[in-house]
Amino acid sequence: MKIFFDGANLDDLKQAIDWGFIDGVTTNSWFLVREVKSGNYKEHIKKICDMAPDLPVSVYVAGDTAEILAERAREHVKIADNVVIKIPVIMQGIKAIKILKGEGIRTNATCCMTPLQAFLAAKAGAIFISPFVGRIETAYWDAFPQGELYKGMELARQIRQIYDNYKFETEVLVAATRDVRMVLQATLIGADICTAPFTVLKALCDSSLTDSCAKGFADAYDQLPK
Repeated sequence: MKIFFDGANLDDLKQAIDWGFIDGVTTNSWFLVREVKSGNYKEHIKKICDMAPDLPVSVYVAGDTAEILAERAREHVKIADNVVIKIPVIMQGIKAIKILKGEGIRTNATCCMTPLQAFLAAKAGAIFISPFVGRIETAYWDAFPQGELYKGMELARQIRQIYDNYKFETEVLVAATRDVRMVLQATLIGADICTAPFTVLKALCDSSLTDSCAKGFADAYDQLPK
């Protein structure tokens, strides 16, 4: 499973890249609002892309129509070659994904809350689908008319099954993770990608038992005859 950095803080991104296991970056408007206090936000996106030139960087665009979404997508892909456009899975977004697919522009279908949204996004040609597991992990989602309830990670599992059933190439990107437990669950359901904020990435190796074991070995190592 690939691990993506979720955020827009340049210092955090630099540290995460230095760890050596980051495979991509996801951003959104909220992250950029927090980080960009002056200047053009596209300049900040360019800095992110330059820090990870060989990795996909997902950038959100907003709009009420497919035409507006597509036009803004065309503007944003000019920032850098590794930009992937995040499009919300509203119906106009699905249309925009189809349009952009025809133009060779890569898209990340985002804000996914139901399995059928994911199904349509894959049919339209998105390269990533981003179920927002953190948004619905603690609040059930009524996914179907009969009222059966599904939690966030169950949504991701269903998408995995649908894509496997129909051999869709769209990668399942588990998004909006809140803690390491969600990252673990993503690996267990067979997600292609999991994106996580810096605080979660930093905690992936945390274990007091490992710390205690490593300290014991280090103490013994120091006692070895030199």
